[in-house]
Amino acid sequence: RLWRGGVSQPPFLLALGGRYAKLDLRFNVRGLGRVDIGLSEFEAVNFVAPHKMLRKELRRVGTFRQKFHPFVAPLADEAFVLHFTGELKP
Repeated sequence: RLWRGGVSQPPFLLALGGRYAKLDLRFNVRGLGRVDIGLSEFEAVNFVAPHKMLRKELRRVGTFRQKFHPFVAPLADEAFVLHFTGELKP
């Protein structure tokens, strides 16, 4: 199999031929405008020193208490690009 993925992605990947660099997470802080954060996202976020206080501000919501409110994007203040999606998208 030559490639996997989307319709326009395979030709793009072939053209790059592995010549690319991984960008820092600050280059696309995504998900802004959402109401809550999922459990897996909550566990994956590394709440480093300045963001440890955010944990006490998050509260469990939903039927099975698997989401946290409000949505938190710890890198938003350092972002190069802010990507708004979700219900509260401006």
